[in-house]
Amino acid sequence: MIRSSTAFTPMLAWQRPWDLKQAAHRTLPYLSARKTFLKGKLAATLQWQNVDLGLLGSNRQRITTFGKDFFTTTNYIQETDIFLLNLSYNLNQTSKKGKLPASEFGEKEF
Repeated sequence: MIRSSTAFTPMLAWQRPWDLKQAAHRTLPYLSARKTFLKGKLAATLQWQNVDLGLLGSNRQRITTFGKDFFTTTNYIQETDIFLLNLSYNLNQTSKKGKLPASEFGEKEF
């Protein structure tokens, strides 16, 4: 399986990760957009799985089997163009730095 992903932040509080997986003969592209609100406590994520639009042939597979007096072929078309909307709220603020105990040797130990 080959996997490639990237993410970029075009505007403040926006993230747009993009992911592409190549599994056997199938290509599985994913795209998502994430927006944070309320100083990062609330986040809304829209994910588009198996991006296809009827143009790319993503998440499709054809299996053909044959023998001396036997032939069969099957097209597997799994779900394409799946949209997921996720809302999350963070109760704890993790942006605050933890207070570590002071060293017994002073601040410039090393």
